[in-house]
Amino acid sequence: MSTQKNRQDDDHNLKTLRELLTTGSNRSCFDCGQRGPTYVNMTVGSFVCTSCSGKLRGLTPPHRIKSISMATFTSEEMDFIRSRGNEVKSFYTIFIKSICFIQH
Repeated sequence: MSTQKNRQDDDHNLKTLRELLTTGSNRSCFDCGQRGPTYVNMTVGSFVCTSCSGKLRGLTPPHRIKSISMATFTSEEMDFIRSRGNEVKSFYTIFIKSICFIQH
């Protein structure tokens, strides 16, 4: 019984992720802008491409990366992704640029 419930939750979460991928800036990689991201950076809650996911895994400390099609996501992770997404990029970009401008 619980296995069926878990499978239904996984299917629902995958459907939700795919819907999130079609909205706004989530259609492209958070880091490089390539269209059609296939991974989620769980450290910041953004969508990234295959190439950037590998680079992020190589950072110290490494970012936590999950495949959209091959991983399962908990309800808490889904809430985190919904609250972030790639829209956060514009905020961070403006914030970082303003700090760099102030320091120079």
